[in-house]
Amino acid sequence: VSQSRYPNWIARDQIRNWVSICMSDNGLYMCAAEYGGYIYFSSNYGNSWINVEQIRNWSDVKMSSNVIYASYDYGANWYALTTMPSKWSCIASSYYGNLFLAGYENDYIYVSTDTSHNIWTQKTTSTIQSWSDIKVSGDGSKIVAVTNGNKIFISNDNGNNWTSQESIRTWKKVAISYDGTIIAAVAFGGYIYVSYDGGNNWIARDQIRNWVSICMSDNGLYMCAYRDWE
Repeated sequence: VSQSRYPNWIARDQIRNWVSICMSDNGLYMCAAEYGGYIYFSSNYGNSWINVEQIRNWSDVKMSSNVIYASYDYGANWYALTTMPSKWSCIASSYYGNLFLAGYENDYIYVSTDTSHNIWTQKTTSTIQSWSDIKVSGDGSKIVAVTNGNKIFISNDNGNNWTSQESIRTWKKVAISYDGTIIAAVAFGGYIYVSYDGGNNWIARDQIRNWVSICMSDNGLYMCAYRDWE
């Protein structure tokens, strides 16, 4: 964990099979998922961690390998949102939690807008994809999703219509600013690709690496990307 603008890092908790992490806007609350373990929750900027929920093969911080779970109380309690196990591969939420999105492995993207998030509607209809990540702007209007072996898909109307952007690559992760104007995506064996106009035009940044993850601040000013060993 780094608690300053400049790269000073402190190792927290212990060595585990970490697969995903997220934090609140102010950095106070953090949640991390361990494959074959628990979900871990911190309420003090990452200084100390407690395990919550049960041992599962978690693949993202808000989901297990088959059933989507959500928490409405800073990670203290978790509730199953889907009644049927499915091969969900990625999930995202709008700023206020009124919109949940999930990508299904070798299938479509589904959206939930009901209060309990038990009703999910298929939103992509043209092609079946192996979705690797999905993100949404603060108000839920702009959605961006990436796939393993296709283009970047963008919706500007809550997922009703989609356009494909950039090129076919092994996309791993994507990030979006709060207002949806700045989007960044990383490709394994490619560059960091950044758009400053909501996904219409893209610029390759840094150099070719085995990129696997990326995140950004709400305003898009700060970005952080992670690469695999090369």
